[in-house]
This record gives sequence, structure tokens and C-alpha cells, in this order.
Amino acid sequence: MSDKINAETQLKCNFEKAIIIKKIPFCLYWTFIGLIIFISSQILIKFYGDKNYLITSIIFCGGISVIPIAHILLFRNFRKVLYPLIELLWQNDDLQFQTWITKHEVRIFTLKTWPAKIVTFFVALSAVVTVNFLDYPYNSLIINIFALFVFFIFSLFCGQIGYFSISLLVTLRKIVNRPISIPFFYLPHPSISKLHNYYSIATFIIILYYIAMTIAVWKGPYGLKPIMLVWLAILAFYPLAMFILSYTQIHFLLRNIKDHYLLNINAVVNREYQNLVDNNNPNIEYLDKLMNIQVKIQQLKEWPFSIEGAFTLIATVLVALTQLVISIFKISKP
Repeated sequence: MSDKINAETQLKCNFEKAIIIKKIPFCLYWTFIGLIIFISSQILIKFYGDKNYLITSIIFCGGISVIPIAHILLFRNFRKVLYPLIELLWQNDDLQFQTWITKHEVRIFTLKTWPAKIVTFFVALSAVVTVNFLDYPYNSLIINIFALFVFFIFSLFCGQIGYFSISLLVTLRKIVNRPISIPFFYLPHPSISKLHNYYSIATFIIILYYIAMTIAVWKGPYGLKPIMLVWLAILAFYPLAMFILSYTQIHFLLRNIKDHYLLNINAVVNREYQNLVDNNNPNIEYLDKLMNIQVKIQQLKEWPFSIEGAFTLIATVLVALTQLVISIFKISKP
């Protein structure tokens, strides 16, 4: 199935298109790019005898490697995760599915749409303007130019990931709103579990990215200055929103399935009950079994919580609350 899925699309995400040497595996390519940038920065700092913000440099250069790798992996698994849902949401209409998913892959993983361009470059330019407002961190002009270039590239990557996350949530909402046809009492359905796991992994990656970003700012040249705290405080709510909205949409999907089951069983129960009322050859034992099934359906879980999900939720809340407390403390401190 995977060969068919991969063969049906020639689309490449932005970070795949940016690979100049196509024969090198993307993991090695982007790791090499980040390593080269890090080594170059350390050579310049050593040569000019300037300040070295080592932890921040490691995180920024690591982000230039990790963000593209994570983005490519999520892109390559997106179609594989959604393809098993073709029976449930597209009634096995392969052409309709291919048209739908290609449209959304373009919107989520590329810069071909205007919203993608606007969000990505707005985030990058806003970050650069903030740095200019705070003044340059190094004494050497050469290092400042190099650092600003690296920071701009990193900010572009961040803007792309931010837009990607928003688009993922919008796409999930559209998936949930599609009419669903699922075998009776088939929960948890493997396809829906895969969809839930995909969004959980994407959310967890964003949480780790935010934690790393907070550490990089804290250990960087500007530290936790008020303007940086404002940035971090705003961004602190984003992973929490990503988690809550993705889980909420999965909840809506499970509830739709449960309602579908209840609609079917209620129709049968009401018919048998009417036979009982009309004394039209009622089958009491059969009606009792139907009502037991009805109760079991009503008890089906509507929330996709698991141990991993609970851990992600706790981590997200702690990160958001910790950042909020630090921001309030720093801003209110005389």
C-alpha cells in the first residue's frame, strides 16, 4: 500500500525542495547543514574573540537541522496515516480521496498558498525586527551579520512550522466534519487511532521545540528581557492550544461515530418496543439484548486519552504555566 501511496504524488514539501544534493538522505543533509553553521559560528567567535552563547548556538543550529527533518517525516507519513480512512470517510472513492489530500498537502506542507507565505514571513520579519530593537549582541560586525542571517533562517523555519501546525488543525476539523461510515461497534478503530497518534506526535514535537526555544532565549544575549517574555508568553499558549484543539476534534470524531451507532441501535430498539406495545409478536428476550447493546454503546469512550496523551497534556500545561509565572515575576519585579 505504501508504494501505491508514494507513487500517487510527486509533491515535495519545502524542506525536501531545499535539498541541493538529492542523493544524500535528508536526515544526513540537514544534520550536515546545521553542523556546518554551528562550526562556522564557533570559528568566527574564536577568531574575533567575541562572546560565545554556546547553548543558544547549539539550539538554533540544532533547530535548523531538526525542524526540516521533523517536517519531512510528518509530510511523508501524512498520506499514509489518512489513506486507511478512505473507507470510512471517502466511501472507497480513491479519486475523490487523492484530489482532497493533494489539495491539503499543498496547503499544509508548502509555501504555494498566500496564507502560508504571509504567516511564515511575518513571523520571520517580526523576530528580526525584535532583535534590531534590542540591538546586536556581538562586538564584531561580521559575527552580527552572520548571526542575523542564521537567526532569520531559523525564524523562517519557525514560521513555516507555525503555519503547518495551524493548517493541521484546520485539516483535522475538515476530516471530522466529513460524513462517516464505520462498521458497527468497531471502536477503537485502527485508522482513527493512527490519526490520533499522528496529531499527538506533532503536538509533542511542538512542545519540545517550545521548551528548546525558551532555553535558547534564556541563555542567549538578551535573556528574559520584557520584550522576549512577551514573545514567550504568547507562544506558551500555542502548544497548549494545539493539544486541546487536536484532542477536542478527535473527541468530536469519536462522538460522531458513537451517535451513528446509537442512531442505528435506537431505531431497532424502538421498532421492537413498538411491537411490544402493540402486542405484535413481541420478543422480550431479543429486546432485552438490544437494550444491553444500547447501554454498551452509551458507555463507549468519547475521549482519546491514553498514558502518552496524559503525559503530553501535563507537560504542555506545566510548560505554559511555568512560562507565565516567570513572565509575571520578571515584568512585575522592580
